[in-house]
Amino acid sequence: MASTKGRDGLSPDREKVLELHKAGKGPSAIAKGLKIGRSSVYRLINAGDAA
Repeated sequence: MASTKGRDGLSPDREKVLELHKAGKGPSAIAKGLKIGRSSVYRLINAGDAA
C-alpha cells in the first residue's frame, strides 16, 4: 500500500487561478469561486510569476 500525504488529487487548477488573475479578479474572488483558500491563490499566483 502506497503511503501518501495531503489531499490526493485535489490540488487547485493553477492555470485557472492564473487565468482569473490575469482577467483582473482579486485573490479573494478567485478563492471563493474555486472553493480554495486565499493563501493557496497567493501561492499559485506567486509561483506563476516566478516561472
